Amino acid sequence: MRSRVLLMVALLATAGIMATMAYTSAEVRNPAQATIVRTDVALLALDCSEGVGYMDESCWVDKDGRLHLNFAKGLKEDGEPTEGPVLVESASATPQPSGSGQKDRWYEVTLTDDQGHTFKEDTVKKYSYDLRNFKYDIDGRCIDYEFEYKTQFGYGGWQTATGTLCIPDGHVHEGEPTPGAPGLYGFQPGSTYRFNNLVKVTNNSNDTIELDYNPEGDLFDGSESSLDVQVTLSETTLGPGEFAYVSFEFDVPDDWAEQTDNWFDNGDEKYPFEGTLTVTAEAIAPEE
Repeated sequence: MRSRVLLMVALLATAGIMATMAYTSAEVRNPAQATIVRTDVALLALDCSEGVGYMDESCWVDKDGRLHLNFAKGLKEDGEPTEGPVLVESASATPQPSGSGQKDRWYEVTLTDDQGHTFKEDTVKKYSYDLRNFKYDIDGRCIDYEFEYKTQFGYGGWQTATGTLCIPDGHVHEGEPTPGAPGLYGFQPGSTYRFNNLVKVTNNSNDTIELDYNPEGDLFDGSESSLDVQVTLSETTLGPGEFAYVSFEFDVPDDWAEQTDNWFDNGDEKYPFEGTLTVTAEAIAPEE
């Protein structure tokens, strides 16, 4: 009995010592991480539908990582032509001038490019009696050449002249055009356009989420654009890995020009409207 009492006293004493211990400051470092990715591979991922009905690329993920919508995009227009490479295909050389005697002599060289265009260029001139063995190597739009020349009395024997001839810099070939940008067209008065399931929203979280959206700006404000715009979600509750689609419908009234006092006098007029569509998600308890 005595030993138990002593043990209890010892425990109480230890507890009393712990109670008096304290600190005036502390810090605990914990690692954390976040990653920025494109919107189509995010936790709440937004992507664009593809295939038939979506060929105008009204929806796309741009290099800024965000999803963009432009409902005016249509048939692509041709891009600007590029400059293609100019290459020497062959070269032929004719000694100049004709006749005998010691005089300035050279080769007149005809360069032919890979599209059949020809250009006459002269080699270096050498005061000589005779020329022979014109040779060349092609280097893109140029050739590196050499030939032999000899003076009238053969002093020094046959000597070698070298140089480079090129197709003039001003000659260019038209290459493949750059990728054409989608043309900007639009909706006309007295029309209704539907973009069904244009945007795909995927829940890449382990939580179940409740989806919603908030359209803002003149595009979605009928008092500013005189458009009737309907935005709909195919689903509002998404479990992990599930997805929903966002659809759009634009109705332009017959008397839109009169309502807005925006007229089409010559056909070149365009009246763009801008806005922002915010997709929101809130984690909720899954249904049991």
